[in-house]
Order: sequence, then structure tokens, then C-alpha cells
Amino acid sequence: MNSNSTVKKILVLAANPKQTGRLRLDEEVRDIKEGLRLAQKRDQFLIEQEWAVRPRDIRRAILNYRPNIIHFSGHGSGANGLYFEDETGNPQLVTGEALAGLFEQFAKQIECVLLNACYAQMQADVIVQHIDYVIGMNDSIDDKAAIEFAVGFYDALAAHNPEYDQATPVEFAFAIARNAIALAGVSGESIPVLKKKTNLATLDNLINVPDLPLHFLPRPEHLETLKQEVLGNTNKPVVITGMSRRVGVQGMGGIGKTVLATALARDEEVRQAFSDGVLWVTLGQTPQLLSLQTELAKVLGDSQAVFTEIGLGKTRLRELLAEKACLLILDDIWQREHAEAFDVLGERCQMLITTRDAAIITDLGAKGHELKILSKDLKCRRCGYQ
Repeated sequence: MNSNSTVKKILVLAANPKQTGRLRLDEEVRDIKEGLRLAQKRDQFLIEQEWAVRPRDIRRAILNYRPNIIHFSGHGSGANGLYFEDETGNPQLVTGEALAGLFEQFAKQIECVLLNACYAQMQADVIVQHIDYVIGMNDSIDDKAAIEFAVGFYDALAAHNPEYDQATPVEFAFAIARNAIALAGVSGESIPVLKKKTNLATLDNLINVPDLPLHFLPRPEHLETLKQEVLGNTNKPVVITGMSRRVGVQGMGGIGKTVLATALARDEEVRQAFSDGVLWVTLGQTPQLLSLQTELAKVLGDSQAVFTEIGLGKTRLRELLAEKACLLILDDIWQREHAEAFDVLGERCQMLITTRDAAIITDLGAKGHELKILSKDLKCRRCGYQ
């Protein structure tokens, strides 16, 4: 967002459908307006709001107001989308892809999108392909924290001074807004996340990575831990294991290992770190190792690759990965020997495997990460249904 004196128009889209938890949306908008009214640069900001927003109202409001900043206040439902209202006031989900497709048509004027709803990072990841700055939430967020963040953001945005503040206006406002949550004495300071548009060509590097399921809900406590391990300096593989002390899930499938690995693979920061590709290989109980080695070699640039021995395949794959920065994900490992067929990491590569068998972790000398059943309390004011 540039810092010239041109008036910045803010469009607030608020929705609190029937059957969803009541939100203090009017308080949020009132306090944002009050902060802008008190700001020294108040003449540089104009705010408009739409209430009980339906999907068609989004389009109409943007066409009418031509905003520079779009602010959504309401409920989120992870990968399913954001809750708006239908003609009768009941919940109607709008996906991140649909919003991104609309916002793309106005990318010349829309500079920032703020999604003040639970799990809205899912939508932010899609919208940021077209908009310079997008803010979303990586977890459920309490209504009090959401309001403090929003008010702090616009307070700081209207006070940004390039003479003193080195960050861009949005980045400065985002940092102040996160701190506003802590200053208010409520939890959730780490929940808001800022996404910045990058060169899409550098992120077109997912090889055979599956899509996230429709009803996916992020598990940020696990995702952040994995990111720290994968983006660290060690070349050890990081392992997600389904082993759990909880009764009925120990060693069983379906706990979410593959979904969590997919979320990691699709994370913007991870994709930027492994600029030569995030490579996905699914093995299962009876993998065709030679065929999988051959396919991987072709993806890495050896179009003539055909392997007749595992050792020869490893040698060639090691050569192909020697100078690359890649994340190699081996999904659903049942035997150590299967993983060893792809133990070909270069110095700038990392490996992530998923397995039910904790013994494989020990045998590989990998650092384990225990994944347990999702038992998170979702009784949050901005997560939709109560």
C-alpha cells in the first residue's frame, strides 16, 4: 500500500447469519470509525459498511464504493469458506476461490483485504495470489481479540509515518494490531497472519501434492511445529506419526497425517523456502519402488530415466537433488526399506514422511512428531455454529 495523500476507501462487509454465534460487529465498526475520526490523517480515510451481507452484496458494494481496503467481519469455516447470509438470513458459505475470483477483477485498486473470522487464513492463501496484502486468522479467535486487532490495525494505519516507521503501512499496522491483543490482556496475539503477494511463478512448484479436503480445518499448533523443523538447518527427515496414547487411535489410519502434510506442502512460506519444488510420493503397503524412483527422476529433469535396481535409482536421484532446494514428502510409509529407497537428500533438501509405525522413525534416525486426535474446543465467537 502506498503512503501518498490519496483518500483510502475502506469497505466493511459484516455478516452474522441466523444459527451462528452472536458477534459484536456493531461495536467493532463503531470503534474503528472512532479511531479513524481521532487520527491526524482522518481526512485520508473514508469508511463504508454493509450489514447482513449476501453473496451478491459483495459484488455490488465493491462496484459502488471501489474500495482500497476490504474488511470482512463474521464467521469462518476453514476450507469451506466464510459465512455470509442467504435471502432468509441463514448461513451461506462463500469459498476463498470465489472471493479471489471477484477481487482479482479489482486488483488494481484493492490493496489490502482483512478477514476477521476464524480460520480465514485458508481464504487468505487464495486471495493473496491477486491482492498485495491479505490478513487472515490461523485458528479460532475470540470476539474480544478480533475487535482489539481490528481497532489497533486501523489506528496504526491512519497514524503511519514513513519518516519514523520503516515498515510499509500495512505491515506496520499489522504489527501494532497484534500487539493490541496482548495489551488488552486477551489471548490470540499469534492468530492473525499477514500474507503478501509474491511472484506466482516462484510458487508454481507443487509436484503431485494432493488438494486439501473440502472440510479441512487447520491445526496450527502442529503445522507451526512442523514448519520450524522443516525450515531449520538440519537435514534430518521430520516424521508425522499417528501413534497416540489415546484409546482407539494408536497405530490406526485416518488420524490426519496426510492432510497435515498436505497443509504443510501448500504453506506459502514452505513453498518459498523450497523453490525447486515440493515433491510428493505416496507409497502405501506395496509400493512399486522402481517405478516411483523413475517418475521422480523424470520430474527432476531426467526424461530418459529408467531404473532396474534400487541402488542405481538412489544414485541418480541423489545427483539430481544435489544442487536443488526441495522438500520431499513420502506419504504412508509401512517399511523402513521403502523410505530408504528415497534417502537421497541434497544439502538444501528436507524430507517429511508419514507413517503409522513409530519404529520406522527410530530406525531412520528422524525426529518424530506425534499427531493426536483433534479435540480442540471450537466454542469461539467467530467460528460459526455454536
